[in-house]
Amino acid sequence: MPKKTVATAALVLILVGVLAYAGLASNGKREVSFVDAVEQGLIAFDIRGIHGLVSIDLRIENKSGETLKIVISPGVVLYAVDDSVQDLVVVGNVVVVLVPVEDTIVSVPIACADMMAEQPTDDTVFKTRVGKLTLSAFERLINSEAYQTATFRLKQFALWLLISTPETRYDFAGLGLGGDFFTTFEALFGVTEEELGALCYTLTLYPERLMTLTDDEFSFLSAAFTLAGIPIQDSQDLYDLFTLGIPTKGELAEIYSLYETVGIDPAHFPVLTAVTGGTT
Repeated sequence: MPKKTVATAALVLILVGVLAYAGLASNGKREVSFVDAVEQGLIAFDIRGIHGLVSIDLRIENKSGETLKIVISPGVVLYAVDDSVQDLVVVGNVVVVLVPVEDTIVSVPIACADMMAEQPTDDTVFKTRVGKLTLSAFERLINSEAYQTATFRLKQFALWLLISTPETRYDFAGLGLGGDFFTTFEALFGVTEEELGALCYTLTLYPERLMTLTDDEFSFLSAAFTLAGIPIQDSQDLYDLFTLGIPTKGELAEIYSLYETVGIDPAHFPVLTAVTGGTT
């Protein structure tokens, strides 16, 4: 072999070796997705706390002999053992670095993947295997700033619409008002948590009162709820909110706009076009 060829080959090998060493030396850890780490037996995990349909406390233990950089990405699915209980889907990015045999607890943002199933509790048992939701529309939605800054209700209803495709408002499962609503309402109107709780309790006990509001009463409540993150279009919206917890027509109009923003065609979802007339 010519000396020039030998020298070139040797130089290439040296460069490959240097680059590989530099890569190891720069971070000293192996990057692996959460799903792959579970499937390969590199980690063990369990859920230590469930905070509604907003987040979970996830304990992760490094079972391998090397430092791991574990990437928990949107779309990871955690399966409940009981089929009547909701599976949970991750809706944000979380990265955790663990040295060998180390374990830690991280907060992971989640949503419900099964609209009609029961909500999990701290006593719910989850399977030791995980999955991944691979809908391209889901990934575009979750990774958008518009989704990440939306209210709890809007996020969950937007996901349910993609996954379960309910055709009318009344096909949705109901949700509570959400903590972000209470926080915003209290700040905007200077009311205490007790005062707001009393108002909502009264409206829940006597929802029929919402159908007989005067124009001034409706205008105030509609403006107040809309400013606090639950847009209201009419008295039926308020009534359905307190009796069923389903999305208001105002919320569906916002989901229409959200889908348009992230490149999902709202025309594919009859419930959106029925409420908006096909436009925002």
